[in-house]
Amino acid sequence: MKYVILIHSNPQPWGHPTGDYLAEHQALPQEEREAMNSNFEKLLGELQDRGELLGGEALGDPASSKLYRWKAGEPTSSDGPYAETKEHLAGFFIIDVDSPERAEEIADGFAGPGETVELRPIMWFRAAGSLWWRRSAGRCGDARGAGGSRRSCCSAGGLPDGQQSVHVT
Repeated sequence: MKYVILIHSNPQPWGHPTGDYLAEHQALPQEEREAMNSNFEKLLGELQDRGELLGGEALGDPASSKLYRWKAGEPTSSDGPYAETKEHLAGFFIIDVDSPERAEEIADGFAGPGETVELRPIMWFRAAGSLWWRRSAGRCGDARGAGGSRRSCCSAGGLPDGQQSVHVT
């Protein structure tokens, strides 16, 4: 089971690790901050050793983002971020675990002062350079998707009974 752990934060100034730039984290005693950082590094090492950590990335300052929307029948862009947002997506980690309970256990270790951690199941995965979506059983066959992409339903080993995958090329 694959999950993404999304780290929402708003460090001032923007930087990583985000805790180094959050007032809530900085207000803790130095020893506590060091212990939290050490425990997090240990968790990442354990996840990697167990093959549960597939990857992760820190994201740049939201002020450097560009937003794309559909307006008046065509795409339009503007400088980001959303002004009304108090927290921004600061980074993510992708994990592959045996159970939802294990994913929740891991997500607990990612939570820190001043941050919100979101655990969400991943509904797709990459296979041999192609993008695959899992979906409930339904019609099977070829279809043209948005932008003329070819979609074909096919059974795939390793998926739970009654599920198919949709292959986009």
